[in-house]
Amino acid sequence: MLSKYNDFLLESCIINLLLEGTLDASPEFLERLNMISSKSDIAYILYNKFSNEVEVEKDLSQNYIDVTDKDDTISFLSDNKSDKLAYSDSRYLAKGRGEIKIGRFAKSLLTDKVAMSDLKISKVFTDKEYEEFVNLYKSANVKSENKFELVKGEDIQKYYYEDSYAYQKGQLGNSCMKHDHCQDYFGIYVENPKTCNLLVYLNSRGQVLGRAIIWKVSKAPCDAKYFMDRIYTSSDSDIIKFKNYADEKGWMIKYKQNCDINDSYFFEYKGELVLGEVKVKLQEFRFDEYPFVDTLSYLNDGYISNISSSGSEQMHDTDGTISMCFSCDGSGVESVNCEECDGVGSNECEKCDGSGKKEDDSDKKCKKCDGEGFIECKECNGDGDIQGDCEECVGVYKITLKDILDHHKDPKIKDLASKELARIKSEKKDKKDKK
Repeated sequence: MLSKYNDFLLESCIINLLLEGTLDASPEFLERLNMISSKSDIAYILYNKFSNEVEVEKDLSQNYIDVTDKDDTISFLSDNKSDKLAYSDSRYLAKGRGEIKIGRFAKSLLTDKVAMSDLKISKVFTDKEYEEFVNLYKSANVKSENKFELVKGEDIQKYYYEDSYAYQKGQLGNSCMKHDHCQDYFGIYVENPKTCNLLVYLNSRGQVLGRAIIWKVSKAPCDAKYFMDRIYTSSDSDIIKFKNYADEKGWMIKYKQNCDINDSYFFEYKGELVLGEVKVKLQEFRFDEYPFVDTLSYLNDGYISNISSSGSEQMHDTDGTISMCFSCDGSGVESVNCEECDGVGSNECEKCDGSGKKEDDSDKKCKKCDGEGFIECKECNGDGDIQGDCEECVGVYKITLKDILDHHKDPKIKDLASKELARIKSEKKDKKDKK
């Protein structure tokens, strides 16, 4: 406890030293802030604070902020130690430099009214925004000894295995497909090299820091040719490196890095949010065992998709099995409430607007509804039920879109859901008219 208290006092002193004078920074530190300034308001403010208010090329007296070999840490030199050095000595190579976490330094600086008095900052950043800034800052330092490699075939199997991991932590360390008994599940990846590759992020020893399946798509809600599936990494900051890699390649990526069925309909492409079906054509698709597939988990007649269709089998089990919908046995059809009458079996009479009486004479009954005010629903013939999309598989997509429209707070997501529902309704009407 005493040690932690002393560390707290030391760090408080560090912050005070840093905030006493004009801040100076190395080109490397400024470059890292500049790399992420378009994605983080915190980085943008810090970059302008350092680069515009001071001349970093000048031989100043204190602070000398620099990067370290730790992704989330910066180093500094106090003015007291700087004054003891010879004029020609490098302040950035001097002994006795201290270190502090970049997140704590940023928060301490941006909340100091004296230090930030020259900038009109009305926004109070949240802990989440500081966390996102830290992850961006860490991602801006892709070390030269670490590298991305695109592999296929049996190498996919190899790099899924936990013995190839550098660390057993993060989403990568928690992967359900990392175990030895899962090694026989990957036929659908291994035997489809034309449409399935694996992007791995390796350290200097060839150990896996992160991985993501790359699909060549035959259908997408945008003009992307490739899709990067869920990203698994030991460190969250490396997820951003994968996303940056995908952006450079022009690949579509998942909107949220999880395996939730409801989130498997949303993607990012060229900085824009998109919604819809993704399909991949497979050369080989019949195997004894299958992996847990995060996004394109529905297999049907040689195609995999993020949206279930009649006859689909789902690859969402961790024991190597593939399964049909338990509710409809894969038919995709079941008895559901009629949408036209909400399952009641009748609708309000259009002729009398439900009054049951003629418009010109209130004492006479409406002939269309015989004075009842309601007429039998034509869609379900009064049953209240129709043969519709199974709500456990084929109907899930539509149900999710309606739920988003009713409850989601993001207007962009709601707008996408609204347009997609309108498209589905129009498509259904066209099919009905053709019959």
